[in-house]
Amino acid sequence: MNSIREAPYRPSLALQILMFCNVYLSISWNIVYGVYILYKLPDLYDIHGICVIIAYLIGSLAELYRLRMGYKGNLQSRPGDLCTFLILSPLVELPIIIFLLLSAKEFTTLLLVIAVATLSIMSLEFLIGVVLLWPKAEKTVLVKK
Repeated sequence: MNSIREAPYRPSLALQILMFCNVYLSISWNIVYGVYILYKLPDLYDIHGICVIIAYLIGSLAELYRLRMGYKGNLQSRPGDLCTFLILSPLVELPIIIFLLLSAKEFTTLLLVIAVATLSIMSLEFLIGVVLLWPKAEKTVLVKK
């Protein structure tokens, strides 16, 4: 009979520290980009402007959900939640952050600094998460009688 078993893993302190830093970076990114959208609101009445506002809202909600799944997956050793965290990073958050960064016409220095910091922390989180979940070879233990 074939059975599927979860590979046990321990919570990673490095991943937890990166997610902690990412929480504050996400808050600052949301505030700065929200102020930018409010500043540019009169110019955002075309299709591109509507896409920017929708991408900002989806990105903010996805980042909140991604970090929640990362915390749950890491601290409670739940591989499913950690996999959700790892899937949302490159497939949802990365394209949204790059689109919003390329759409900015003013405040580019501040937005660029925050976006590069967010992308670098996100890539480190992804690498540590993949290493954490990567199946390890089972060690055989010889017991002498």
